[in-house]
Formats: sequence, structure tokens, C-alpha cells
Amino acid sequence: MPRIPKITVLLLGHRAGKMGRMQNATLAVLATVVVSLIGVGLWAASTAYYKVKNQELQTRLADLELLSGRYNERLNTIIEKEQDTRIVVGLPDIHPDVREVGVGGALVDGSIPDEPDSPLARSAVFQRTLDQLIREASLSLSSLEEIEAEAEDTQTYWDRVPTVRPVKGVTTSRFGMRNDPFTGLRRMHNGIDIAANRGTPVHATAAGTVSQTGLNAYLGLFVEVDHKNGLITRYGHLSALGVTVDQEISRRTVIGNVGKTGRANGYHLHYEVRRHGNRVDPGLHFWPEQNLLRPCRFCSFGNGTL
Repeated sequence: MPRIPKITVLLLGHRAGKMGRMQNATLAVLATVVVSLIGVGLWAASTAYYKVKNQELQTRLADLELLSGRYNERLNTIIEKEQDTRIVVGLPDIHPDVREVGVGGALVDGSIPDEPDSPLARSAVFQRTLDQLIREASLSLSSLEEIEAEAEDTQTYWDRVPTVRPVKGVTTSRFGMRNDPFTGLRRMHNGIDIAANRGTPVHATAAGTVSQTGLNAYLGLFVEVDHKNGLITRYGHLSALGVTVDQEISRRTVIGNVGKTGRANGYHLHYEVRRHGNRVDPGLHFWPEQNLLRPCRFCSFGNGTL
């Protein structure tokens, strides 16, 4: 015979079922309270954390704004000196409108906060200030590079202008009309004569290239220097040469020694300056302290030259 399974029936009274439902409701309320308390705790903790971070951000922004102000002051000082230097080297000043180095572009929605004192707003202002400082610094750097290039060109120019006396001595004859010391006739003297002891070093009056050396019936042993700016200088009556043709020389390079070769009757240097092929007064090119054209009263006919 097949076995008949046993069935157990549990009967609960109405009272027991009601208690179970109350317990479940209580547990649900307790769970809700616990979750709420946890949420409140997390919110309070996060609020305190962000308050601290906000304060740190505010302090950092204040430091950056102070630093930005100092850099702005220094940049303004640099700009003032830069403007003065541009004047010195002969460059035009940069127009104030250019100095602003402005930029443009469309605004992004929400990019400008409503609260001007908020960290986000201050951060945006600081970023714009920093960008402006960078642009102004870049402009000043470009200007300084231009000044440097111009100064180098100016220095190169003045290095090639004959502005110093070629030898230590006494000027015995000026540039211009005079009585020829050999014939007594009035004729043009194309340079200046500077009396000095035999063998006294003769210096180049500016940088350039030696274009000629040789022996001339009038100038005797001479040197010619091309300064590559339309100016040529000549040094005559030398006793010896110290340079060769095509040699690059600088101001005050010793190019020879004082002598009396050629058409001369005493030891001296005949010095000429030519501008674009025309003979000019060498004294016009001397610096004021070098312009010592004092004729010798006792030797007005002591030296003869072209």
C-alpha cells in the first residue's frame, strides 16, 4: 500500500498575527530613522569638509591675488624702463592701445558667476588677470628683443665711425686752405697733420677693413681703411706698417708707426677722412674730448703734406 504523508497544520490565533505586523512596522520605522541619521551625519561631515576646503581656497586665492599685484607692479617698472630704453636707441614708443594686448571671444553661458565675491568668481578674475600679465610680459619681451637688435646695430654703426684721434701728438696743420710748406702757394690741405715722435704707434680710428697699403710719392708709406658705411680713413707718412690688405681691424688697432716718408719734412701723421669719396674735415668726427685741434705756433710750416 502506498504511504500516506503526514500533514501538520499550525493554527495561529488572530492576536498572534497582529503582533507580527506591528513588529515589522517597528523595524521599518527604526530602519528609516537609522538611514536618516546616517544621511544627516554624512551631510554634516561633508558640509564641514567643504567649509574647510572653501576656506583653504579663499586663503589661496588671496595669496595669489597679492602675488599677482606684486608681479603687476614689477611689470609696470620693466615697461617704464623699456620705454626709456626705446627712446635711447631711437625706436618709437609702443602705443598704449597696443600695450593693452586685448583679446576677444564669445562668452560661455554660466562662465561668469552671479556672486562676485565667490571663490569661483574670484578665480575667474584672477585667471583673466594672469592671462593679461602673460600677454603684457610677452609684448615687453618682444620689445626688449627689438631693443637689443637695434642696440647691436647702433653699436656696430658707432664702432665704424672714426671718432678718436689716431695718434698722440700735436696738431700742426688743419684741414682746409693753407700755404704749401714746400712752395708757399695757397692750396687745399685734405687732412690734418699731427706731429709725434718717430715710431709712435698709429691707431685705427674706427673698425673696418684694410682696403689699401703701399708707398705713395706724396703720402709715402700709407694705410687706407674702409669702414663699410661710406667712410674711408687714410694714414700717411708712416715709417712701418702693422696691417695687411683685407685684414679686419677694430678701433685702436695699431696699423703702423709715425714716420716722414713721402712728401714730408718732419715726423708726423697725415690723417684723412673721406665720406662717399669726398674729403671732409677729420676733426668733425672726433668726440668733443678728442677734438684737440690746437695748431703748434712754433711749427706752422714744420710739416709738409698733401
